Amino acid sequence: MTMSPSVPVTPDSELDLIRFSQKREQAWWDDYLTMNTLHDVEEAEKIGYLVRLPGGADYYKMSKYVIEELRVLHPIALAALDNISLHWHACMHEQGIPCDDLFLVVSSLTRTIERQDTLTADGYPTADGISTHCKGGAFDIGVKWYKEFDRMDALRVLDDILGSLHRSGQINWIPEPTIGAYHVAVNPNFKE
Repeated sequence: MTMSPSVPVTPDSELDLIRFSQKREQAWWDDYLTMNTLHDVEEAEKIGYLVRLPGGADYYKMSKYVIEELRVLHPIALAALDNISLHWHACMHEQGIPCDDLFLVVSSLTRTIERQDTLTADGYPTADGISTHCKGGAFDIGVKWYKEFDRMDALRVLDDILGSLHRSGQINWIPEPTIGAYHVAVNPNFKE
């Protein structure tokens, strides 16, 4: 297993906001299966509750820190990730933003309860109670590099897309600025 980089300390005010914001999505996913162990993930994949992601798609790639056995999502969440990445790239192209070499970096997908507990112990900002990640309904996008490589234009487009989806109730979007990630949980009950 690849070890995670050192984790900056998330201020209490940010952690409180993250945990408060996650209550919305925890209600959405309350009745869905919980992945307590890797065995649960394997069984959920066998019945089609979770689907395996490729190493990446045209417009997103997996971080090297995403554990191979956990590169799975609920089909609804995978469809959202695919749609967000395609829409992000298309919007940048339409706006004349150079994007041929850009892709979203997915830094977290499904987690087991054990993995969630490890992340909490390591200092990552995690949900109180059962995380939507442990249901297969959430993924994280690494965004720290946008600032480091002066690609705020690409980040602005992503912010616009995620903000619109959040306001419409299709997703729950939680920026986690201290660790440089965006948490995205899909609303499985959303009807257009």
